[in-house]
Amino acid sequence: MRFCLCGSLKAPELTSYLKSRGIYIDTATQYCSEVDFRIVERTYKAIGFPNRTGGFELRNQWFKGSSTPKDISLITSENNSSKLSVFEGFIDFLSALTIRNPKFLETTKDSSFLVLNSVAFIGREIPLLRSFPEVSLFLDNDNAGKEAKTRLHAQGIPFKDASTWYSKHKDVNEFLLADALAKKQESVKTQAEKQAGR
Repeated sequence: MRFCLCGSLKAPELTSYLKSRGIYIDTATQYCSEVDFRIVERTYKAIGFPNRTGGFELRNQWFKGSSTPKDISLITSENNSSKLSVFEGFIDFLSALTIRNPKFLETTKDSSFLVLNSVAFIGREIPLLRSFPEVSLFLDNDNAGKEAKTRLHAQGIPFKDASTWYSKHKDVNEFLLADALAKKQESVKTQAEKQAGR
């Protein structure tokens, strides 16, 4: 696969995809770029999320992949915070920054962020995790997420398990979309009740 960094996110199909995932475009543009990638003779556009060694996680409506080298992404806080928030993928990371829930806001405020880009990388990042006194895990509610938490327990890494906040959902993005739908339905219901009371 060949790829080319094209700059800020502008392609309608990419901004539309982000909206379908409930993510604010302004939030995404702070961390992502528009990337052209080529498979055989065809060129496609994707949202590119950079990792620490020059590769990108690539997403669009139909494609989920990465360029090489594949690695973690680390976004450090400007004030050298003692907090680290850990995510499996960048869609969940962007989702957490979009959610206005007080627990999410308090946990991510002034935090550094580790986006694993593959939960399999968590084992090799033990030294990094040890360097932060406050670690919050926003992992998926699946077997891989449970295994990662078990591994950290075995290594003596203390952490806050933020996945309990969205325990009825697979991941942070699914929680974001469900919450947005619930708010929309409540708004429609309230509006209907107001009209009925006229």
